[in-house]
Amino acid sequence: MKKWTEKEVSVLRELYGKVPTKEIAKKLGRTARQVQDKANDLGLTVWTEEQLKVLRENAGNKTVAELAGMVGKHPVVVSKELKELGLEPARPPRKERPPAPPAPRETACRDICGGIKEVGVAFSGQKLYLCPKLGITIGEKARPLPECRRG
Repeated sequence: MKKWTEKEVSVLRELYGKVPTKEIAKKLGRTARQVQDKANDLGLTVWTEEQLKVLRENAGNKTVAELAGMVGKHPVVVSKELKELGLEPARPPRKERPPAPPAPRETACRDICGGIKEVGVAFSGQKLYLCPKLGITIGEKARPLPECRRG
């Protein structure tokens, strides 16, 4: 793909939004897609009053993806326009994670010596656990300890 010249960029800036994209493409010897992509790179998106009204009325209740579908534009373009208008889109709901099953180490300690108990958080952010047989351990509860096994 050939590089855009300053003259081509100037023509694009002058005509975009006033002349159909296909005509600009023909004049510049480029594809309509190349013209649209360059216009987006330059921030030359064209918004109708109806599209802007949809953004203003729905920004707080709809996500960027939903708004993009409503106005027929790419989510990145919609996000930029919302920012320029000082509007915030709704955030998608967070997905709740199901609780994790008990880790083998916790089960082993519970069966052998009464169980590990969570007692706090280390400076590193890892959880601290107390095993009556071993004392305090930091972090992972994922593997059974040999000291807690029968035998």
